Amino acid sequence: MTSCADKPVLSGVLVDLRPFTADDVEAMAEILVDHDPAGRDQGFGTEATRLVLTHAFDALGLHRVALEVFAFNPRARRVYEQAGFVHEGTRREALRFDDDWIDALDFAILDREWSAQRAAGAAVHDRGSTPTTTDR
Repeated sequence: MTSCADKPVLSGVLVDLRPFTADDVEAMAEILVDHDPAGRDQGFGTEATRLVLTHAFDALGLHRVALEVFAFNPRARRVYEQAGFVHEGTRREALRFDDDWIDALDFAILDREWSAQRAAGAAVHDRGSTPTTTDR
């Protein structure tokens, strides 16, 4: 991690999007954002997730993207849920970490859920701060 003028600089985003079905309609996603703790809450994980999903569904034509997040990472879970991922299950005590057993949470998003998520975001953006009849 390097910094410039006391501002965090993103040193890297590693994205691994691996199709794992014979017809390449489903993929596992791994998004690792490496930055200084002072750079948290800057939206790097959110932006990386949205870019991966846009590429997966729009460019690759995938039907489903799945991922796992460990229970000790609530920040990542929040990002994935805000992007539209649905919690599908928990693999209890799936990881041994620092002498503790950690749960792994499985999430996935389908192409139609991503489309709805984007449409909802566009509708909010288009409305801006002007109230409409549905806002009252």
